[in-house]
Amino acid sequence: MWCGYFLKALNLNKYATTTAQPRLAVGNIVKILIPLPPLQEQIRIVAKIEGLIVYCRKLVK
Repeated sequence: MWCGYFLKALNLNKYATTTAQPRLAVGNIVKILIPLPPLQEQIRIVAKIEGLIVYCRKLVK
C-alpha cells in the first residue's frame, strides 16, 4: 500500500512523452529515487494516510 500511495503522489504524468499516445519515458523514470522506509514505518504512514482520507471524506459530506 505504501508504494501505491508514494507512486500516486509522484504524479508520473509529468514524465510522460508528448506524443499522440502519451507514455512514460523510461529514461526519465529510472532517475527517480524512491525512499524505502522500514516496514513498520510504511505501515504507520499508510495508517495515517488512510485516517486522513476518512477525515477528509467526512468533511466533504
